[in-house]
Amino acid sequence: MKKILLSIIFCTLLIPQVSMAADGDPLLSPGNTLTVAMIGAEYTTITLALVAASAGDTILVYPGTYDESLTVPVNNISIVGMGTPLNTTISQVDANVIDFGATTGGRIQNFSILLSAPTTAICAITGSTGNFQVTMCKTTVTCTQNLSQVDQPTIGCLTGAGKLSFILGQAIYDHSGATVTGVKSPFKVVEGGVIQLYNMKNIDINGSGSSNITATAISAGTGYFQISNCNIDVDDDTSTTTVGFGYIGSATSTEDEFVGNVLHVHGDTNNVYGALAFLGSLRSAQNYIHVEVSDHAGGGRAYSFVESGDGVVNSHMDDIVAEDGYTGNINMVSSASDGELTVTGNAKAATYGSDGTVTDAELLYINSLSSNAQTQIDGKQATPTVYAKTSSATLTGTEVSGLNTIHNDGAGGEVVLTWLTRVTGQEAVFYVNDAQHLQIKADSGGKIRIGPVQTAVDGYIRSNVVGSWIRIKAMPDELVVMGYGGIWTYDE
Repeated sequence: MKKILLSIIFCTLLIPQVSMAADGDPLLSPGNTLTVAMIGAEYTTITLALVAASAGDTILVYPGTYDESLTVPVNNISIVGMGTPLNTTISQVDANVIDFGATTGGRIQNFSILLSAPTTAICAITGSTGNFQVTMCKTTVTCTQNLSQVDQPTIGCLTGAGKLSFILGQAIYDHSGATVTGVKSPFKVVEGGVIQLYNMKNIDINGSGSSNITATAISAGTGYFQISNCNIDVDDDTSTTTVGFGYIGSATSTEDEFVGNVLHVHGDTNNVYGALAFLGSLRSAQNYIHVEVSDHAGGGRAYSFVESGDGVVNSHMDDIVAEDGYTGNINMVSSASDGELTVTGNAKAATYGSDGTVTDAELLYINSLSSNAQTQIDGKQATPTVYAKTSSATLTGTEVSGLNTIHNDGAGGEVVLTWLTRVTGQEAVFYVNDAQHLQIKADSGGKIRIGPVQTAVDGYIRSNVVGSWIRIKAMPDELVVMGYGGIWTYDE
């Protein structure tokens, strides 16, 4: 056994131990190397190795289960599992597993970190004003206790303005205890702190029993989260509200960011949100967000984003499936529920000339988008119907059902096409095929909106520039231009 162990140590020491420091900078541990194993090493417990360690030391831990509560005593300590998270475990039943306090530059790598039966507000990994990195670890918290609001255990928590980073691993949080007013969450940050979750293969949050809120993360004070490129699943049918990205409950928490994640949130007859900003603000970008409830008829509601106090949610290019849309102060340029791009507010502060024409500056902007927009239009319907109009006519429901193409044809002069009865969802693309005016006229009493402006009642949009196209969709209150290329004018 000693011969095998020494061989492993020898081979390991030939390989430079390179890591990333908690602040993201490359770190080479320049200190001594200490070894821990059940038998045959310098130390039989990680605690004894930590007591003996100096700043910059690396502690190599060989496979086994270590029932310890670790306190990191000095800066730049590296604790490295020499097996895998499957066979190298640090475990506690009802105590913090790792407390790095105010130390900086520390890290732990290649472990299972297990908190199996907490009865108070303890953490698998905690710190105050220091910084610490958890890399390629599987961290699990399992709780079955009925606890009060303040007594919720977590996987990672900060009690001060520190930084805690989880990179390339798994986080499993299973809380079946009843806590009617409590908030169940694996990650919690308070005044000034930041928790970072990067490239996590699996963040699995399962709640049952009861709770006020079950969420991935809770921020308070000026604390915030940065979560990027993670796979997250949140499932709680029994909480009042189940939340994906975070419960942002402080007006001073304004730096929360969620980028490039895959998020699934599931409930039953409760409220289920992709993210919730109660007072603070959060930014969401390029995430896939799927929010669903099993029993919508029974009262379950699935929202992408909810702002319910004095907060704000900024969503940029998220791909979202959420039956009930969003509510509150939401700034969105995303696919809100079904693949259609949703823009809240004005996409562009356009300026139009007094004669109703589009300015040159606007044309440059529009033309830069038109190629991509036309590609999307062509691809939306594989075999669209093409209608050629040689004279003025009233558009039929069949002609404007789907993205059919309608163009003028012949030398008969101006072709005026009138939208007879507007039905929400009707849609068509109009194309100028001949150098004569093609005019699209609103339904009786209706208007056509193009960007931030509208035509007059019974108004029109028209063009006589060959190659110009425009896509128009019927909405509940008006016809709306969804995209266009070329030059179009409208009546005021």
